[in-house]
Amino acid sequence: MTDNYAALLRQTARVYRESLAAPDADDIFSLAYQWQDKKHRHVHDLCNELEQTADRIEKLEKMMAAQGKVSIKLAEYVDELEAALREIVEQERQTAHPVVVHIIAIARKALEEKDE
Repeated sequence: MTDNYAALLRQTARVYRESLAAPDADDIFSLAYQWQDKKHRHVHDLCNELEQTADRIEKLEKMMAAQGKVSIKLAEYVDELEAALREIVEQERQTAHPVVVHIIAIARKALEEKDE
């Protein structure tokens, strides 16, 4: 894909539009000559541009939809992790084991940073 496909598409539209208004052209490879000589081919090529653009838009829409689903799933995981951290913090009064106390402190810090 082109980095700036919209700009390329606008340029293509400008070139096709200008070819319709161009004076008689002798260059058989120019769009102006093609318009003079074979209008159906000119329109056919422009329709191909539209179809290619539609294909690109469909791909982008699918990618955006997939990205949205991933974002929703990640948000669900974050919620589950937050709930687990809150459960860990609630265990503070029930244990005196140093490792568990350290884990609780880490969980509390993570929750405090999230709430800020």
